[in-house]
Formats: sequence, C-alpha cells, structure tokens
Amino acid sequence: MDTISQTFLSDIERHLLAKDIEPSAFGKQALGDPNFVFDLRKGRSPSARTMDKVRSFMGPSQAKSTARGAKPLLAPDRLNALVKYTYFYNLPS
Repeated sequence: MDTISQTFLSDIERHLLAKDIEPSAFGKQALGDPNFVFDLRKGRSPSARTMDKVRSFMGPSQAKSTARGAKPLLAPDRLNALVKYTYFYNLPS
C-alpha cells in the first residue's frame, strides 16, 4: 500500500472513530460498496476519483486535511497490525 493510500485509509479510520460509524455502513453510504473499507484495509488502492468522492462524503474538512499533508492517524506498521487483528477477529463463523 502506497503512502497516499495509507493516508487516505487513516483519514477514513479517523472519520469512523469520530462519527462512530461502522465500516460497512460508511462504504455503503459513501460509494454504495459495503466492503470498501475492508478492501482498503486489505491493500486495495482506490482511484483518485474514488478518493475525491469519499472525501466529499466525509466533508470539506477531510478534503483540506490531506491536501495540507496531514499525518496518518496510525503509523503504517500499527495500521497493518490493526487491519490484521480486525480481519482475524471478524471472520465469519
């Protein structure tokens, strides 16, 4: 996952925490794709158009924060550990 995608995912994770919204609900509301956040966590690289749509959905403050070079919410190694932990414990039975 490249730095832009990591920063983008960090912005989404921050938004999910701030708004107390489930990843599947966020993906469905933003793009009509309930697996969007889960796919990002697995390494999906979104297009610039998709990132623009999601940033617009999150609000104008999110679009500006990444343009100013905001730091990711989590360091890449911590983010990867969180993704692996979240994925492992949310596997269907």
